[in-house]
Amino acid sequence: MRNGLTVFLDALRAVLSAPGTALRIVAGPSLVRLALEVLIELGFNPEAPLATVLVTLADVLFVAMVAVGWHRFRLLDEAPGLIGPRPTPGRMAKYGVEWVVLGIFVAILLVLIFLPVIAFEYCCLPAGTLTRWLVGQEFVFDQFSVTGLLVSALCIWLLTWLFFRLALSLPHLAVRAPREKRLASWALTARLEPAVLVCAVLAMIGTLLLWGPAFWAYDLLPETWIFGHIPSEGSYDPYRYSVGYLALIQLCFTLQVIFGAAILTELYRDAKAAAEIPAG
Repeated sequence: MRNGLTVFLDALRAVLSAPGTALRIVAGPSLVRLALEVLIELGFNPEAPLATVLVTLADVLFVAMVAVGWHRFRLLDEAPGLIGPRPTPGRMAKYGVEWVVLGIFVAILLVLIFLPVIAFEYCCLPAGTLTRWLVGQEFVFDQFSVTGLLVSALCIWLLTWLFFRLALSLPHLAVRAPREKRLASWALTARLEPAVLVCAVLAMIGTLLLWGPAFWAYDLLPETWIFGHIPSEGSYDPYRYSVGYLALIQLCFTLQVIFGAAILTELYRDAKAAAEIPAG
């Protein structure tokens, strides 16, 4: 079995060595999602409930299409279509639902993990001591401060580790036969724990390196590029992003999804191989 660094590098290498295939998998879904974002910015209040629902559904559909397309390419050698993965609506719908359920479950676990920390603070420390150390004296979380970055990194690492431990059922769902049983992901990844931990750390670093500059880049982009609008101070007008910033966010989201799917695929391959080796 491969170590975590090798798994991570093999996942990156798999995407970078097949740029044409990766582009064909992400092109159609990316254009559809970006077009929806632009339409919402142009014709809707971006903060309206309907807009939020539409964007959320688009995100889930995007993840399902890209991830299923990549899993099936790597595990079944199934080539994608011209500008998107081959359509498998039922399988993609199940993938999207399971991805959402897993995400909610992992988020709940993360909250439960931090509850003892909060309880320790209020029971054993002066009021607000730990909270103030984490988020500042004014209780306003600044993700760009040193402590904010540390807290963000810890949360991303825990979230990613839990997700990798639980989510090997996703690539299995993408390729399994209709009557094949579901995969017990937690048990299957138990023998891969060191590799999963390392992959989670490297994925966390990659996430910060990917999204950090993207958030900082907003100040460098034209504020009014086509329809960008920043409300005046005290105004309740909805904040509208520029086309350039929406395109940048779509690029980052696309890279995160395709590389995340690649890591899951490589972990799945090792987990299936490990399951065939007697423990001892």
